[in-house]
Amino acid sequence: MKAKLKGLWSPDVDLDNPRFDDPESVYCLVEAEIGEENSEGSDVFDFVVCTPKGLETKLEGTTVLSGHGLLIMQEFDAEKIERYLASHCDKTVGKNWSEVVRKLRLIGSWEFEGMET
Repeated sequence: MKAKLKGLWSPDVDLDNPRFDDPESVYCLVEAEIGEENSEGSDVFDFVVCTPKGLETKLEGTTVLSGHGLLIMQEFDAEKIERYLASHCDKTVGKNWSEVVRKLRLIGSWEFEGMET
C-alpha cells in the first residue's frame, strides 16, 4: 500500500496567493490530505512551515521549541511544499494503512494523534 497526497491547504494563508506581513519571517500551519493511492479516503496531517527568520522569531522568549512537523524553507513556496510532500508520500509504503500512517507521523502530526493506528 502506498500513500498519496490528495490535497493541501492552510487556515493561515491562501496557498494560491500567499501574502505575509514579512515574507522573510513566516511561521504558518499547512494541512495535507493524504490517503491510500487508488482510494477515496484520506487523513489529515499537519505541518508548520517556516522560514529561518520565522523560526527565530518564534523562539524569542522561549527556551525550547519542538521540531516535530516542522518544514523549514528559505522562502515560503506552496508548490515546493506540495512537491516535497507528494514525493515523500510516493516513497511511503506499508503492508496496511496503519503502517503507512506510522511512517507519515514521523514528519507530521496526524489528525488522530494519540489514538492507536
